[in-house]
Amino acid sequence: FNGIYSEVDAISLEPKSS
Repeated sequence: FNGIYSEVDAISLEPKSS
């Protein structure tokens, strides 16, 4: 992902990863 998506992607994947 790029720029702003980088942060949003990380947060979005956190709950799914856990």
